[in-house]
Amino acid sequence: MLASNFGETWSDRLRDALLTSMYRAGSNELFLPVQDVFGWRDRINTPATVTDENWTFRLPWPVDRLASLPEPIDRAAFCRGVAAAAGRGASAP
Repeated sequence: MLASNFGETWSDRLRDALLTSMYRAGSNELFLPVQDVFGWRDRINTPATVTDENWTFRLPWPVDRLASLPEPIDRAAFCRGVAAAAGRGASAP
């Protein structure tokens, strides 16, 4: 486990530190799987396998409710804040 290599178990604090680090990376683009934003362990698929479970991941909420649920609202606010602090977003060059 990556976290144990650094003396810390997986936590919301570690998740947010890793996300912040990704936002601060020098790349022009940043693509984050939704599972990483929320700190979920779910996979979208298992590479190099063909099973009935591949590509069956679903969000735990209907998409049209995301803007009214506390957890997605919190994660969106966090990502907006980190993006702004890292100079990413609509106003970034």
